[in-house]
Amino acid sequence: MSEFEILPASTCKEIAQSKIRRAWLAGLVVGFVTVGISLLEGTGYYSVVDVGYWGLVDAVIIFGLTFGIYKRNRIATILMLIFFVSGKILLLQEPELRYLSTESTFYYVSLSLGYFFLQGIMGTFAYHKLAKMEK
Repeated sequence: MSEFEILPASTCKEIAQSKIRRAWLAGLVVGFVTVGISLLEGTGYYSVVDVGYWGLVDAVIIFGLTFGIYKRNRIATILMLIFFVSGKILLLQEPELRYLSTESTFYYVSLSLGYFFLQGIMGTFAYHKLAKMEK
């Protein structure tokens, strides 16, 4: 039995909205970190992955999906999780970044952000289900 079957509809909707809120806040964190790394690499000040200013394209996609999550779009939440997970997998495939595979901080941060995106998916689906039930 899920939490949405036990609680009143108004409480369930608040829970769903809080899950959505956490997901778009996680999207903002990922977007701003991507912008920061891209600007540092583009100026040549610091280099982690040789993406340079092309990372700004990723940031635009991330911010677009984050706006979709903010607007409670189910497709945007799913695409954000897919984009985030595929980006982490591709990042670990880079030979010069093998050291990240031993960094526990990388995993903890990635897992927690992925968790928030997964909760966002659950929140958007629950929100739309509850909104449909109210009509």
